[in-house]
Amino acid sequence: MSSHTSSDSASKNKMMFFIHWLICLGCMLFFKYLPTVGSMTPYGMQIFGIFLGLLWGWMFIDFLNPSLAALLVTILFVPDVTWATICAQGIGNQNILMMVVVLALAQYFEDSGLNQYLANWFVARKINVGHPWIFCGVLMFAAFFFSTFAQIIPAMILMWSIVFKIAEKVGIPDKNKWITYMIVGITMAASYGCIAAPWQIMGLVFLAAMTDAVGVAGNIGLWCVVFFIFTIASIILYLAMGRFILRLDVSKIENKEDLYADIRSEKMNPEQKQAGIVMALFIVLLMAPNFLPATFPLIAQLNTLSATGIIVVMLLIVHFMRDKKTGEGQYDLNKLMKKSTQWNLIIMCAMCFPLINMMETEEAGVTATAVELIMPIVSGMGFVPTTILIAVILGLLTQFLHNMVLGLIFIPVFAQIALELGGSPVVITIAISAALMTSFGTPAASTQSALMFGNTSRCEKSDLFKMAFSCVFVGLICMAVVMVPIASIVF
Repeated sequence: MSSHTSSDSASKNKMMFFIHWLICLGCMLFFKYLPTVGSMTPYGMQIFGIFLGLLWGWMFIDFLNPSLAALLVTILFVPDVTWATICAQGIGNQNILMMVVVLALAQYFEDSGLNQYLANWFVARKINVGHPWIFCGVLMFAAFFFSTFAQIIPAMILMWSIVFKIAEKVGIPDKNKWITYMIVGITMAASYGCIAAPWQIMGLVFLAAMTDAVGVAGNIGLWCVVFFIFTIASIILYLAMGRFILRLDVSKIENKEDLYADIRSEKMNPEQKQAGIVMALFIVLLMAPNFLPATFPLIAQLNTLSATGIIVVMLLIVHFMRDKKTGEGQYDLNKLMKKSTQWNLIIMCAMCFPLINMMETEEAGVTATAVELIMPIVSGMGFVPTTILIAVILGLLTQFLHNMVLGLIFIPVFAQIALELGGSPVVITIAISAALMTSFGTPAASTQSALMFGNTSRCEKSDLFKMAFSCVFVGLICMAVVMVPIASIVF
């Protein structure tokens, strides 16, 4: 009986695999033959069809293979597109290099043990003793902190492991609502850390999409400040929800006996100290151009380097670190990059960037059509209500569609609409970015969401869904009530 069931399941999976590919390739190859919509030209319909096929493939197949298929379709069937133009706009895009080097730097912070030391430091603070809700907030903030300087998935896994250790230490069983609550809260905070730092992939891609569309560059320092305030507000609201609405039992983590005093006196080892200095120097160099006059010689050089150059400087510093006993390098950058590089994401972006550029051209008419459809709806609302409405809609859509894809499609469009409404494209970009990072309501929303929903051995699936969607609404409320008003003032 089980063999028959297994065979049926395999047959169904195989059939769905080919159906998804048929839909994916069908959109890429035949969408151009449909009647044009609005100001879209046949060329625009063709490019938009390739993008729709990519969307379907990314949702139901994977990131890598549909991107490779779209690459071939674009080369073979789109007029005047050559390997040279695709490579120049795709893999040759400066943002691709930044992805590679920033992932390597994040891997260094992880391998050095700095992340684990800082995690222990957060857990062992005396303010946590006898204050369970402060303790919960500290754990979430730690996830946010690590995500800004490491990668989102390692930050989540690190903090989840601490939650699991705490649960075992104080006798909280699996499937307990507090464990689920913390897993979801850590996912939320780590997700915001990924966008709060514009040197991370999401912040980089979304800011670049806005700048390419309207020629406006956002202030990195102010971006970080606004996202920091938004994250703190979201954590506070989520804590209030856990305490006053869910009424979670946190008596076992009151920690009146100061259970973590033994790690409070831990000292950094030499490698962790070096990594801490690199992290501090990285922050200073990255932020300095936003707060000091551009006429300073050093600041002018930092502006020339940009974030990518500063990261390369940090990696070279790591390269020159020598072991005192052997004289050999402490870290091999080749191994760091091999370990950290996410080729599926890089190939996805390398295909996505050229298509976005094509869709934004006047010849395609895609952007003009979007503006024509949206402007009559929002023209009488005013800039701030329009920003909030758009961000909320995209925040709900991202529970079923990948957040990076939605950002790449819609940020260029709505940045131009912001200018039409007399508002700041940075404000609408930062609101959309925040809304898109609430992508943890369903397993399809994002990679971190899929990983979060995989904790079925520790959590009830129904509790995961309830708390995840509660967390989504917490983020959207803080975006509308806290972030947009502040961003409207500072940008």
